Amino acid sequence: TTFTPLLGATSIVDYQGTNQTIRAADYGTLELTTGGTRVFASGTTRIAGDLVISGTTVDALTNTILIEFNGTNAQQVGAMAYYQIVFTGGGLKTLSGSATAAFTTTINAGATFRIAASGSLQISNDMLNDGVFENQGLLTVP
Repeated sequence: TTFTPLLGATSIVDYQGTNQTIRAADYGTLELTTGGTRVFASGTTRIAGDLVISGTTVDALTNTILIEFNGTNAQQVGAMAYYQIVFTGGGLKTLSGSATAAFTTTINAGATFRIAASGSLQISNDMLNDGVFENQGLLTVP
């Protein structure tokens, strides 16, 4: 039997072990804290709240996963290396730290993505924008 968690948009999941695999699932707020390495599993991970990263190494490249920020309220985008990142939903998505995107970065219609003055994003492929992009920080493109 496979366990599939049903997490609401206001849920908070905090992975706190040393080395863990992050399930491809729909999360509210996803917190990756307390040392070790967190590796995202293959598939699509949707985050309706914030992605909080503190005191840990995060690997979202090995399994070439898609991370979608799909909240309807304001969201904090975690500073890390993404494979593919998508922004959907009505809330403002803000990157305040440094991040990279190895594959396509997509801003869908109705979504707003902001790089804050303290943020930076380096993309290695395309940025597709059907929504709103606000750059107050640094964007590096190929």
